[in-house]
Amino acid sequence: MQVKVSELHAGMVLNADTPIPNTKHVLSKGQKLTNEIIAAFVKTGLQAADITEASIPSTVAPKITVKIADNNESAFLSVEPAGNPNETLTLEMLMEHLSNAGVKAGVDEKVLSNVVRMWGEKKHRYDVSRAAVSREAEPGREGGLRLLVRGITSASDLDIIKSGKMYWQIKDVACQYQKVEPDMIIAQKNLAMPPVPGCDVRGEPIFTDEVVQCQVIIENGAMLSDDGKEVQSKVNGFVYLLGDRIGVVEIDFDGLIEIIPSTDRMVAKMEIHPPGEGGRMPDELKIKTMLMNQKILFGIRDELLNTLVFGFVNNEYPSEPVVIAEGIPAQNGENGRAELLFNVQSSLKPRENPDGSVDYKNVDIINSVSKGDKLVRLIPPTKGIPGRTIIGEAVKASDGASVKLPVGPNTEIDSKDPSYLIASIDGMVRYTGSVVEVSEGYVVKGDVDFNTGHIKYERSVVVTGDVKGGFNVECGGDLQIGGVIEDSMITVGGNILCKYGLVGQGKGVVEAAGDVNLGFMKNQTLKCRKDVNVAKEVLNSNIYARKSIHIHGKPLSVAGGYLVARDSITLHTVGNHSGIRTTLEVGVDYMLVEELKKTDSALDELTANYAKLNESQMKYTKIIGQKGTAATQEKAMVAKLVETMAKYKQQIASIEERKKLIIKKLYYFDNAHIKIEHAALPGTLFKFGERHFLVKDEVIGPKTVRLIDHEIKII
Repeated sequence: MQVKVSELHAGMVLNADTPIPNTKHVLSKGQKLTNEIIAAFVKTGLQAADITEASIPSTVAPKITVKIADNNESAFLSVEPAGNPNETLTLEMLMEHLSNAGVKAGVDEKVLSNVVRMWGEKKHRYDVSRAAVSREAEPGREGGLRLLVRGITSASDLDIIKSGKMYWQIKDVACQYQKVEPDMIIAQKNLAMPPVPGCDVRGEPIFTDEVVQCQVIIENGAMLSDDGKEVQSKVNGFVYLLGDRIGVVEIDFDGLIEIIPSTDRMVAKMEIHPPGEGGRMPDELKIKTMLMNQKILFGIRDELLNTLVFGFVNNEYPSEPVVIAEGIPAQNGENGRAELLFNVQSSLKPRENPDGSVDYKNVDIINSVSKGDKLVRLIPPTKGIPGRTIIGEAVKASDGASVKLPVGPNTEIDSKDPSYLIASIDGMVRYTGSVVEVSEGYVVKGDVDFNTGHIKYERSVVVTGDVKGGFNVECGGDLQIGGVIEDSMITVGGNILCKYGLVGQGKGVVEAAGDVNLGFMKNQTLKCRKDVNVAKEVLNSNIYARKSIHIHGKPLSVAGGYLVARDSITLHTVGNHSGIRTTLEVGVDYMLVEELKKTDSALDELTANYAKLNESQMKYTKIIGQKGTAATQEKAMVAKLVETMAKYKQQIASIEERKKLIIKKLYYFDNAHIKIEHAALPGTLFKFGERHFLVKDEVIGPKTVRLIDHEIKII
């Protein structure tokens, strides 16, 4: 490839034999060009040369000029554009031109790098008057100091070491230097050091015969020997030599113990700073004296102190402060309390039998008592126990506060032992949250059937047998059933315990304001405002719980039906191998869902009535237009209609606001979850509000189902 001579660069390779004009010389193919060859091409008038493409750089260097001063003390460098748009400047180019011009030493690469940077920002001429500078010869030295130990020669390290008096304060820097002791020789005077030659930019040596007499300045901690040839240390510390100044920074190499009492004087900690080379730690007596000086006389851990002091001998030092003295904190007395002597739990876990099965046969939520039975025991308060600080001061303690027995209806304080509350009648006992009361209650010994009829009672009811289908029970307190509940309407103001369970043909509905505890459930509907616990299985049933549902049945828990809970549903296995549809929904308040339905129904009714009134108004308004002033009756009717419509409109607006509030509170997804302990079989549907997940492949537990980022996930 033909390349103009003006664009040739050192390093390019000739692609053919090239004769030099007006001479007998011919350069052979493969010859690598140098700056001297290119200069000869220019001088003899050669216009172009055949160059191998591989040796042509992708970038082109600018024009670089180098001139060495006549005295060889410096080199001038100039860079300027050569007119090619692809010109690039590198530090290697500048170094090569300097070398080719004969510059061998003293190059200032920092200045050259700056030129390269500026060229990259803007391409124009740059002159560097001192691209390379000669190094002057150093005169000889006579009488200088030579350190004999690892001493400090850094001013910054010297400042750090001078800032501390104890070794532990500066050990991070001082550890690299050698400790010196009194009378130790730390430096010697050199009789003579010969001159050090310099060199010019061409690399030629520069000599001098000058010899300088060194001045030695002896500073604190050091002294000159009697013969004036050596420097000795006067103290323990570290040597420094900066220029002609030599000295020793005095350092205490002993370890240090710091006693740090807490502000309340209940604890004292001991911070241990290890010694340096040859240093010592305080002994046990000295440490105890330090404690005494701070008036720490009580709670000293003598055994620990002895162990620490023994460890010092073996160079064992705790890295963290240790508690060396502890006071005795004051113990306030416990408040008195009333201990209930009967069961108050309403949400019960079923009792586990020896064979692993569970049931409610031997548990109760309604407690029957006889007159004189002890219901509550009063636990008296205890006295406070004073404490003591590490300086021996007493710390006051408060005595516990007394409480009163929770006396309620049909209870009284035992005259023989005033610490007990007893029943004053036969009945059923319960704790209201503030008092204990005994009510007569209602006990059905046997079944609720044709012999008893429907049961309606404002307090608690106990049925020792079954509630037969078609017979209803309504009570204001708790309901305890010893057998089963068949297709019945059950409404309870408190809690329910059905020791066997709910069974029927789907015609029964059980509603409770409290917790519900069942043995099993089949073909029934249950609505509970708190928690539901089922000992065995739930089959083709609907359960609505405002809190949580827990089904304990194994291996089957739930198959068929619809379970809804606001907080959580926990079960062993859901579904069956026939793929029965079983829906589990969490995160929704079923009571608000029912209220929303009622609200929508009321809105529909009001809206329909409003439309009828509006239609009537338009009808009478039309008649008034036809009769004119004679339409007195019609005008009165229109006025009445307008008034009624205004009331309807106000009611509609009020119900719509209520609907918005219900919708806002309807869902609780943050902590809602479904826990599968063993398996969820195909046909199971997980529901979180509008989100659905149908199980198509068996889910093997334990697994938890949650709504995360608006997506149902099984984790």
